[in-house]
Amino acid sequence: MRIYLYSLIAILLVSTGCHMDTPSLHILSHADSLLDSLPDSALNILSTIDRQDLKTPEEKARYSLLYTMALLKTEQEIPNDSVLIPAIEYFGKTNTPSREAMLTHFAMGALSDSAMQKLKEYDKTIELLAGKNSKVYHALALFHKGRIYGQSYSSPDELECKRQGLKIIHETNDTESIIYGHLIYGMGLNANDQSDDALKEFFTGLDISAASGIDTYTPLLSREKGYTYSLLGEHDKAMEVFDSLQQINGIEFTPEDLYALARSAAATGNFSLADQIMASLAGEDTPEDKCNFYFSQAAIMAYRGNYKEAYHSLSDSMTPYTNMILMAKLDGNLSRQEKEIALLTANHQEEIAERRNAQFIIMCICGVIAVALLSACIYILILRHRRRIREEEIKLQQLKTETEAQTQTLMERIEQLDYNKKLTNSVLQSLRTNIHDLESQKIDLENAVSHLEDTIRLLEKEIDSKDYSTAQIEEKARDYAGLIESLRTQLKSSDTTIARLREQSRKDFKMLHKGSALFCNEMPKGLSSPDAIRLYETQRDIRIKQYSDPTIVKSLEAQINDIFDNVLNEITKAISLSETDVKTLIYDICGFNYKSIALLLNVTPSAAAARRSRIKEKVINSNNDIPPKYIEFLNL
Repeated sequence: MRIYLYSLIAILLVSTGCHMDTPSLHILSHADSLLDSLPDSALNILSTIDRQDLKTPEEKARYSLLYTMALLKTEQEIPNDSVLIPAIEYFGKTNTPSREAMLTHFAMGALSDSAMQKLKEYDKTIELLAGKNSKVYHALALFHKGRIYGQSYSSPDELECKRQGLKIIHETNDTESIIYGHLIYGMGLNANDQSDDALKEFFTGLDISAASGIDTYTPLLSREKGYTYSLLGEHDKAMEVFDSLQQINGIEFTPEDLYALARSAAATGNFSLADQIMASLAGEDTPEDKCNFYFSQAAIMAYRGNYKEAYHSLSDSMTPYTNMILMAKLDGNLSRQEKEIALLTANHQEEIAERRNAQFIIMCICGVIAVALLSACIYILILRHRRRIREEEIKLQQLKTETEAQTQTLMERIEQLDYNKKLTNSVLQSLRTNIHDLESQKIDLENAVSHLEDTIRLLEKEIDSKDYSTAQIEEKARDYAGLIESLRTQLKSSDTTIARLREQSRKDFKMLHKGSALFCNEMPKGLSSPDAIRLYETQRDIRIKQYSDPTIVKSLEAQINDIFDNVLNEITKAISLSETDVKTLIYDICGFNYKSIALLLNVTPSAAAARRSRIKEKVINSNNDIPPKYIEFLNL
């Protein structure tokens, strides 16, 4: 019973210990609860945590996320981007909506240097909305997206994003964020030349600030209101706002605010303030600041009554395109005095017309000269082109004549080659037939001699068995001896005739294929025209294709063995040769050189030459296994 009780107590202790939060986790949760409303307090609480006490990956990730968000909300400098890495590794790779994942992507968007990457992170923030104040972060993400669209892409999506953000922020109870929304939306309207609507947004934000007692954004709203008054040409009101803002310590003016203040000061007659502001702004490098500087400088000159200097200040210092933009700004301003700048062209119409006329006359003269020079150049080019055409026509005619002559010669040679081949083939066929007939006769004679010898032997037996006189025996012996000698003489004559016919057959065989071999081995001399060369290559390819046909190769092998005393079979018995080696020997006996053999075997000339050399080396080193007459048959 006691053992059972102890076991139960141990299980309860282990279970309780598994669900016990660490002190660091309690502090992190407390800092998270203060992050949106009191970020300074949240940052102070997070500063008390020793990072060595953060044991689990979740604690490290939550700390890095809350610490980064607290620095962003208090507008303090973040030491480096690596602070957020634990949160990115733990929360940034999930697609499940949660407050931690939402805040991680929001912080990644704020820290990114790429406009495109910022937009992706804010879209991910909206996708993973969850937890406390998710609507506020939804609106903030839209505000940031609108600002990026306006600054980096000049896209109309800027106002749409800010309008949606303002609508969402009004669904929350966060008054400070609502005021911020009206400020951001008003600035977007100003950037898109909707200053009347922007002024209403700034007034709405100021009214909410006054009613709620939250003055965080009051200086910024007032500053934007003064800037908007200046854009609308209500310079007295703008100066009142700027004067009241100068009494607030710590207020910072943007260059655009200062340019607006300078124009409003000049419009109300305070030229010393306007000059002082312009002197402090001289030397700005960005194109937008230069544009504002020249525009404001021209406006101040116009308020002093120096309209001509104002106009020339724009004309001399800016490109014509930028000058047109600035003049359009002056013309579109609601101030009466600024509108007068747009009329300067009318006051100097005569000067401008004379300048334009002079430029037009100079351009006409230059145009006439240019046309005359161009016409002369074209005429010279036409003459040269015609002469070149005549020369090319003469060359073409000469080439045509040469081509026709060479083609005719080549065709005659091809026809003669084909005729010789047919004639030689016919003669060779006749010789082979005669040889076979003679061999048949030789066989008959040999059979007759053999039969006669058998008859003599029978007679000898008969003489031995019968009583013949010596004279009779000698007479029969002489008759049979004469008959045998006659037959032997005929056999010897047949051997001589067969040998002669075989030799002639070998010559005719080589002659039969020599023409095609020579034609394929080397291009006929005197061929230079492309058509003749093309005709030769076509005929050569036809012959190469014929001799590459396996049926033709087998036929050639049979003919060579028949005419050259079974040379291929004897050589292959003596030395080991591959099928390709045998083909090489066949083509070699036919008279093809190594280049043509390369075409027939579809290999490189160097490979064909190496194969012939290897076969020659085998034949030479065959230890007299190959008779000399067979070696003579080869061209190796």
